[in-house]
Amino acid sequence: MEADHLSLPPATLSADEIAEVLVGLPDSVFLVDSLLQVLWANRSAERLFGIDLADSGGMSGLDFIHPDDLQIAALAMSSVRS
Repeated sequence: MEADHLSLPPATLSADEIAEVLVGLPDSVFLVDSLLQVLWANRSAERLFGIDLADSGGMSGLDFIHPDDLQIAALAMSSVRS
């Protein structure tokens, strides 16, 4: 079955439950503001990039993108912010 055909019930998770899921994901997750400043990062991001969750705030999300990928990443992020 294709994912776009799945019928899922409305989300009933609290913000704390969602955060708990994000913290435990094996993929790196960053939460950035509209200026792309890191507000939060999960444990996988901490391990991969050698950052401390407590110190990740205020860093630019662009610092974690390879220079060769900056143009496409900026385009993708601008479409999300629009």
